[in-house]
Amino acid sequence: MDKRKYSYLIYNLFISAFTLALIELFDLKESYVFMFIYALNSLLVFGLLALEEINHFEGLNMRLLVLIGCFMRFVLPSITKAWGSMNGEVYAFLRPENDINDYMFPTVVWMNIYYSIFYLCFVRFSSSNSIEEKIKPFFKSKYITLLALSIFSIGIIYNVLVSFIPAALIPSFINTFAGNLATLGILIQLFQALFNPSRFNKRVFIIIIIISLFQTIAFGFYKGAIMINFVYYLLYYFLDCKYHKKKLITPKLIIASILLFITIDAVIYPFMTTKRIVAGWDAGTGLASNSYSNIEILADVLKGNSLSERGENTTASRLDAIEPNAFFYKECCKRGLRTSIVAKNNIELLVPRFINKNKHDSEAGLMVYAYATTGSFENVDLALSNNYIGQFASAYLIGGPILAVLLAFINGWFLMFYYNFLLKHMNNIIAIILFIPLILSALLAFEEIHDGGLLRMGYNIIMMFGLWLMTLFFPNFLTIKTKSV
Repeated sequence: MDKRKYSYLIYNLFISAFTLALIELFDLKESYVFMFIYALNSLLVFGLLALEEINHFEGLNMRLLVLIGCFMRFVLPSITKAWGSMNGEVYAFLRPENDINDYMFPTVVWMNIYYSIFYLCFVRFSSSNSIEEKIKPFFKSKYITLLALSIFSIGIIYNVLVSFIPAALIPSFINTFAGNLATLGILIQLFQALFNPSRFNKRVFIIIIIISLFQTIAFGFYKGAIMINFVYYLLYYFLDCKYHKKKLITPKLIIASILLFITIDAVIYPFMTTKRIVAGWDAGTGLASNSYSNIEILADVLKGNSLSERGENTTASRLDAIEPNAFFYKECCKRGLRTSIVAKNNIELLVPRFINKNKHDSEAGLMVYAYATTGSFENVDLALSNNYIGQFASAYLIGGPILAVLLAFINGWFLMFYYNFLLKHMNNIIAIILFIPLILSALLAFEEIHDGGLLRMGYNIIMMFGLWLMTLFFPNFLTIKTKSV
């Protein structure tokens, strides 16, 4: 199986390098027909990789999760963008002036190169153990649903409370753990519904998904947080079909998916956009400056009186990672932009506050928005939202093509090393909690970064070292005793 994967990836690297050479030699950046043909080839390659994973499915693993992310972030968007450009569509990042049409094609090719190398490392260094193998022993207890509901409830209450507290007042390590408790509860119940598929367990899973969705809409301001709830259910649906030998694609699923995306595009996203504007939401503090009524805003949206921000509000645009990557790649090529200022700002977050009393809060996302809208990373105070650069472009921004290729190898290898490390320590509660953001990031292809992955690596190294020390000196601390299956 792995030999086929290697051949698909090497083929994609060869075709991509050849295509990039043709683009540069013959100035084919705006040859959208060529881009469309290339995008279909990309769909073929990643589709074959997905088929290999599905046909030889032996359990949920990081490879499969990242493939889901790749499809959402650049494979399918590259097809729609090529088709749209062929029909006169103009694409821009955050504001109309940031036209990216002329650099979308080479960006898509570069993203294919990056992820071919990245995924090759996932295949080469992946563990033979599946996620289910490591966690299934925990689900022999009859109290798992109660545990999931307890953790989920604490997490939801925390998420609601922090929506009224300035972000700067919450220590990052507390937010890392407490902020993921609701997700941990959802995932525990997801596997409980899979391993112990009673009607009650399935209903509890659906109910907590609905509650989480309500919380993100009523008390949150981030549109991406809405989508992830649907990703949880789609993940459950896929695993349920594989485990219980059910048909994966059905007319009912297709109709439900279409209705869902129409509802998101026509109601939920316009609601969230209007809510941000009416509430005077500040991305830096995470707080609203004006009073607002969710019911009144929803009523206005249903009447067609929604407000709009710069940029798109469609479901596809929330998943599409081509635009930020293309914008900063274009800045590097046309304006000669090379800087480590965003990476440096992020890496400084690794220094504890007791060592650096003047430690700043996380600003990288605001710096990205500031540059795209004002032309300077320094204008953080003018930023209205957090945005990302992307895996490929953030590496290219620091050191060009050589560093981008190098970090594709390093990130792929390191993430598998970290994943395997957490799997080995899955009987520890800390490792389980650390596993949650890793899974969520994998489902989004690890795209939402600003520094080539340097902060993530630094943070994960610290977490691994701390977990290693804990298991070395306190082997029974926060350890769950399980019976073999």
